Formats: sequence, structure tokens, C-alpha cells
Amino acid sequence: MTTNLSYWEKDVYVNNLDVVIVGIGFVGLWTALALKNKHPKLKILMVDQGVVPTGASTKNAGFACFGSITEQLENLKTLGEEKTLEFVKNRYQGIETIKKTFNPKQIDYFNYGGYEIILNDHSQNRNWLQEVTTINSLLSQVLPLKNTYQLKNSKIKQFGFKNVNQLVFTPSEGQLHSGKLLLALKNKVENLGVLCLQNISVDHVVSKRQAVDLCLKNGGILKAAHVVICTNAFTKSLFPKIDVIPARGQILLTEPIPNLKLKGCFHAEAGYYYFRNLDNRILLGGARHKSFTSETTTTIETTTFIQNDLKKFLYDIIIPDLKFKPKIHQSWAGIMAMGSEKTPLIQEIKPRVYTAVRMSGMGVALAPVVGEKIANMFF
Repeated sequence: MTTNLSYWEKDVYVNNLDVVIVGIGFVGLWTALALKNKHPKLKILMVDQGVVPTGASTKNAGFACFGSITEQLENLKTLGEEKTLEFVKNRYQGIETIKKTFNPKQIDYFNYGGYEIILNDHSQNRNWLQEVTTINSLLSQVLPLKNTYQLKNSKIKQFGFKNVNQLVFTPSEGQLHSGKLLLALKNKVENLGVLCLQNISVDHVVSKRQAVDLCLKNGGILKAAHVVICTNAFTKSLFPKIDVIPARGQILLTEPIPNLKLKGCFHAEAGYYYFRNLDNRILLGGARHKSFTSETTTTIETTTFIQNDLKKFLYDIIIPDLKFKPKIHQSWAGIMAMGSEKTPLIQEIKPRVYTAVRMSGMGVALAPVVGEKIANMFF
């Protein structure tokens, strides 16, 4: 990248860089925005290995994901109360930041709310009214909401689901157009003077006393005072020991369905299935839990096994009574990042080198808050 550049190109893109952000996805862009808002004179360059972000930012399901009730209950067991409340608060604040920053029409944001469907064989005779009351009381410590979750069993028949025992609603979840949100963010930071270069692959990072060298795969070097790594699941190629595990998410999108009844974001089986309406189509993703081994990968492709499982869930649970089975219009895959803990990994991994990774599939909602936290670690 830095080989065979003219004086003009070096002066604009290479010389006197204050910050290089690796990864032009949601986390990288919100980090750039936060840094520019705090330090307008910073010279910031963003680089990405893909023509478009190759991880999850524009390959996800378009959820502004607040989280389902079973996820919160599971987090209490695995993370404990303090981290669970922080996780919830961060996602709520992130979604609110998105809504305040952009006009809903600009990013196709719809606040239809989110639902968790509890299947008959997963209900286990639990008292869901009591579960809702208990979790609402806990979350009221950090959220300005009295009823974060509500039972909406009357809508099970309305939506046309089969084999569903309970339906738990939250008004805090929304849906949006991931591509339009990323484009709006990119335009915003570029208008503030942030430079963006794509098709730039980083090979390794060398931290020095006064600067950082980003050694590129084409043999070039970028020098900056600080570097922020926002490459999520792909961070392991730069730092092999980092606690990041790739997790592929596969998605399908149906052809248009006349008079589609469902509207909103939906979760099932602890969030391993997730679906929503996209206009009058159904977008459905997940099923990673049916084959954890094969889906722990950075290979961006769909598989017959997972796609068939998604189709079965679509036809048997979501739209079992339709007179016709809508065809699948399109399928794709994206790569999320998990780890031994569900919370983001925000740290100075080397002197002057920071990571903002491991979004656990919640990057849309978490990115605005993560960007602020990284920005606060500077200077």
C-alpha cells in the first residue's frame, strides 16, 4: 500500500497518522465517530480487507438486538448479576444512540419490538409470568422501563405459529437496514475528515515506543501513533492468543408472502434461531447450535445442513398453515465473534494498540457504546 505512492498520496493517506482503525464495520465506524467528536483534529485512517466489511456488519439479520428473556436468565447464571445488568444497559444505550444519531427513514429503522417464542417442548412447566416479573424488577435498576418484558400469548394465533407455548415481548428491540446504517455511518465519519481505504489487508502489528507499524500483506507499512483493531472474529489472525472464537451465522430470505402476518424481531431456542419480517418477506437465521463444530469457522459460505434446518423451522414453526411454501430468494453467511465470556473485549493489547472485538452477535447495539469506551482510553 505504501509502495509506489506519489507525494500527494502519501501526504493525504499516510503521513502523520494519529490513529489507524482496522475494520470498517460498525465498531470501527462508531469508534472513529467517537474519536472525532472528542478530538476533531485527529488524523484518522480506516482500513478494511474487503470491498465491503467481510465479517458481520452488513451480513447480519438487521436486528437492533436488545435481547430475549431467556438470554437474560442465562446471562445471570453465566455472567452474574453485575455483568448482566451492564450488558443490558450497554445494548439499550447503543440502540438509543442509533435512534438519536440517524433519522429512522435513513436506516429503515422500525420499532416493532422483539418477541421470544417458547416452544412447547422447551416450556418445562415454568411459571413465565413469574419469570417476567422477576427479570423486570432486576432490569429496572439500570433501565428507564417498568415492563421490559411482557407476555403476549394472545398473538401466537395472530402470527400463525405452531408448537409455541409462550410469547414474551419487549418494546426495546428494533429492526433496521444494516447496509444503510453502515453507509450512513461511513458518510458521517468521512464528512468529519476520516479517511477510508478498502482492500487493505494487515499481516501483523509491531508496537514501538513512539508509534505502531501496521505491516501490510502487500509489503507496505502504515505508521500511526495509535492503532485500534476492530476486526472481531478475524482478530485471531493478528493476535493468535486472543480470546475470540469465530461463529458463522447463516441466513435465508424468502420470496414475498402475500398478507404476511408477522411483524417484528423474533427469537427462539435461546436466540439460536432469529427471524423478522423484511417488508413482506421472512428473513430467518441461526441454527448454529445444530452443528457447533462446523459453524466455528471464518469461512463465509452457506451449508446444506444448516440451510435445510432453517427451512424446516420456517415451514414447521413460523408459517405452518400457509397454503403454499414460499421459495427461498437468497441465502448468505456472516462471521460473528464469541469467546469464553459474552462481553466485548476492550483492551490495550500492546502499547498503543487497542482491541474492540468479541461482540457475541450483538454488534449493532453494542458498537456505539464500545466506540465511546475505546475513545475514552485515548490521551
